[in-house]
Amino acid sequence: MEKHKAHPIKHNKRHKKNKILKWQILVAVLVLLLIISILTRGFSSCLITKDKTTETITEGNAKGNPDAKVTIIEYSSFSCGYCKRVIPTIDQILQTYPEDVKVIYKHFNRGGTDSQTAQATECAGEQGKFWEMHDEIFASGANGNLETYAQTIGLDTTKFKQCLSSGKYASKVTADTTEGRGLGIGGTPSFVINGELLIGAQPFEAFKQVIDAKLAE
Repeated sequence: MEKHKAHPIKHNKRHKKNKILKWQILVAVLVLLLIISILTRGFSSCLITKDKTTETITEGNAKGNPDAKVTIIEYSSFSCGYCKRVIPTIDQILQTYPEDVKVIYKHFNRGGTDSQTAQATECAGEQGKFWEMHDEIFASGANGNLETYAQTIGLDTTKFKQCLSSGKYASKVTADTTEGRGLGIGGTPSFVINGELLIGAQPFEAFKQVIDAKLAE
């Protein structure tokens, strides 16, 4: 007696349906990840690690009240889009807590132009314009002409070029990066707020929650 064989057409249809279902699931997962990325402003966001020490952190370029109770140490790089995005948030923090918060900027070298642009800000700092160069690089781009930026913000360009070509601040950039990695930082922007690590271009509310908790201690 001949055994019944599965019809090849029905088998192919079932196989196609399963394949389509798998693709639909994959697309749904990717869409979900994209939504999460947008809401958290990047996959590096929404991660807080408690009890990070600040004992090994050195001083850096700062703004805000020098005697503030809360210190935000920012590890950043000029080629980082999220670092540029978080600047208005940092400004809002300083405006909201003029007496209670100071921000210290640290370099985090991710490669590419990061070391050179970081050194450019330090060279500008010799002429009292670290933050002006910081703002100019973020506004005009990390791949732009640093000497033109120096001229734009009113530096003595001869002194600036001598400083930059000497590479005298390369070790500082490396030290900042090593310091950050020692605190568990692997990307930018990252912030250490009185010993608490906040990663990503978080919204103002995320910073406020941590700052208010530190002020209440």
